[in-house]
Amino acid sequence: MRISDMLNQALEYLLIKDIKKDIFMSDEEILQDAHQRLKEARNTFANVDPDFIVYAIYNLRAAEERYNLLIKQTKNK
Repeated sequence: MRISDMLNQALEYLLIKDIKKDIFMSDEEILQDAHQRLKEARNTFANVDPDFIVYAIYNLRAAEERYNLLIKQTKNK
């Protein structure tokens, strides 16, 4: 699998599926889910095969950005 394919999958996983899922979840559940995904991304980054490091970096960065955005939105409510 090419790096670009993996990045597209990561973005789809983090964005498109989240939009559909978020419709049926409370704000607290969405935040908990984002935190869990962030922990998983950190774990993946820490244990990734060197061939997949670019994927792990993008995945971690996306998870961090999503979590931080949700924290900010929650504080503003």
